[in-house]
Amino acid sequence: MEVIAGIGWLLAIAGGALWLTARSELEGLRSELGQRQRELDQLKARTTELVRDADATVARVKRHADEQRRYASDGLLRDIVPVVDDLGRALASAASDGLRDGVDMVRARFLQQLGRHGVVPVRAVGQTFDPRLHEAVEQELTDEVDAGTVVAEWEAGYLLHDRLLRPAKVVVAAPAPDPVTEE
Repeated sequence: MEVIAGIGWLLAIAGGALWLTARSELEGLRSELGQRQRELDQLKARTTELVRDADATVARVKRHADEQRRYASDGLLRDIVPVVDDLGRALASAASDGLRDGVDMVRARFLQQLGRHGVVPVRAVGQTFDPRLHEAVEQELTDEVDAGTVVAEWEAGYLLHDRLLRPAKVVVAAPAPDPVTEE
């Protein structure tokens, strides 16, 4: 019986040792699992950040491509606008009514087609001078309108959508000298 009791003690000691080893290994595995979970959380956060950055890049590239498409005809339209000016000058100097009407129809059709492509004339006469839209080529001394008002247009300006294609060349009102001051 003493042998059985000794074996029991040995089994108990061996079982305790196994239990302590298993518990130690379990704690190590739990610690490693916690570390892996933290690494996984960091990777998920980084992945989310990368996806957000990629989405922003795609959106930026799309906006850039849209803008490129929108203004792709800029050079061609800059070349065509002077033709519209020439038609206006031909219209002004046309001797016969028939010729004037024909040139006017061609000019109107040109402006209509330019409008279909986003080209619109810059408003000038009667507007306050705006250096972003107008180019002052002359001043006219007058008290009939406020100083800084556009009183005449030498050459029409045009916008392509919301971008200046060509500024309007204009005459701007300046205050007339006071006759009392000059004496």
